Amino acid sequence: MRKVVLAGALVWMANTGLAAEVGEFGQGHMGLGYGLANLDFEVDLGSEKVSMGSSPQLAEVWWKGYLNRYVALEGRFGVGTNDDESDVSLGSFSANTDVVTWEIDHYAAVNLVFQYPFGKVAPRLSVGYNKVNLKVNLKDFGSLSDTDGDVYVGIGADIQVSPKWGVALDFSDHYGKKDDGVDASITSFRMGIYHTY
Repeated sequence: MRKVVLAGALVWMANTGLAAEVGEFGQGHMGLGYGLANLDFEVDLGSEKVSMGSSPQLAEVWWKGYLNRYVALEGRFGVGTNDDESDVSLGSFSANTDVVTWEIDHYAAVNLVFQYPFGKVAPRLSVGYNKVNLKVNLKDFGSLSDTDGDVYVGIGADIQVSPKWGVALDFSDHYGKKDDGVDASITSFRMGIYHTY
């Protein structure tokens, strides 16, 4: 009998403790977001450097489950919704061209999220790993794509606007590598809504 009472007390304390720890933000989120990516490439040609930039749009879904009030696990999946022309610069020359357009075909990320809630607002830092499939479209020559992975770092905030719904703001560094004279970076800014469960 004492074991049953003790077990019941432990379960009750664990459940009420979890509810108290999670608070305003529930036990997790499911969300949908939309935003703008920023792609920057710099190619070292020896005496000159060619810079290319593009800003395609993207949409994403995410799931976040809280381990406690301050730490969560998060999964994100995003797809590109359009391509964007290249801004090219070489020395003092710069131009915008539709001969080369860029898009993020898709990406997936798994992150550990650290946050500190202030009432209904929770600033956060996300650290994890993601894989990005980048596609370049060459006018009259078709398209090429490649997938590569890198550390994912994001900062943002969750804003709880009702007991079941909230707004999320995110700035993320998806990719940044230098290889064979090519320096590439991919960042994005996104806004979204989420459902709290």
